[in-house]
Amino acid sequence: MDWTRAIEINRVALAEVVAGLFAMVGLTTGGRVERLPQAVRAMVLALLRPAESAVRRLIVIAAHGLVVKPLVPRPMPAGVSIQAKGTESVRPPAFQLWDP
Repeated sequence: MDWTRAIEINRVALAEVVAGLFAMVGLTTGGRVERLPQAVRAMVLALLRPAESAVRRLIVIAAHGLVVKPLVPRPMPAGVSIQAKGTESVRPPAFQLWDP
């Protein structure tokens, strides 16, 4: 499958969805919307949620085959220790639990 072509086709389709959302809201370049009627808000959310999922899937597809070099491990800072699970801290609580 030609992933580059598939990504481009879906990117263009999602850009059209975003443009449609802007038109539905009445948002223009440099514009601002103070408040949306409940019906418009519901329609926008009905389109926005699936579009967000589609964008996430598109990001995963675009990142497929991406090679990332592992980070260089850093030494532990002096004076810092990692406690094992289940061990209690010897530090007193940060807030006062009892009346004086």
